[in-house]
Amino acid sequence: MQGFNMSFLNRVLKSSVVCMVLAGCATIPISSRYKLRNFDLTTTDVARLRVAIQVPRFVKVRPEDARLAVSARVEGGSYHQTQSFILEEVKLAGESDLPTPDKWTNVAGYRIAPQDIDRLRKFREAVARLKSRHGDNVK
Repeated sequence: MQGFNMSFLNRVLKSSVVCMVLAGCATIPISSRYKLRNFDLTTTDVARLRVAIQVPRFVKVRPEDARLAVSARVEGGSYHQTQSFILEEVKLAGESDLPTPDKWTNVAGYRIAPQDIDRLRKFREAVARLKSRHGDNVK
């Protein structure tokens, strides 16, 4: 019975560590949130949009897993839509704002995949039409 409890505890602890690491990978640092406060998708050239991520070295991001999710909703209304766009890895040589990887992390840069750029532009236009009808209630 004691062996079962230790085995179970060991699995729970390992699972907890994995969950904490993955949760940390899915967050945006406060300093980045501050820089993004004025980001406006309606005025951004989506073909030039770049995203950098910093992950632990043991985390491998597969090409089909790198995505950008964009949501729009009317506050207090029934409209809510989320679109997911494929990201493809690009070299970000010469970018000064990139995080500096340490011995435990990798930094990778991504852009919207060319096949998704038109779809993102159409989604952006749909959100602009919503804003023209619902004003600041569109989030």
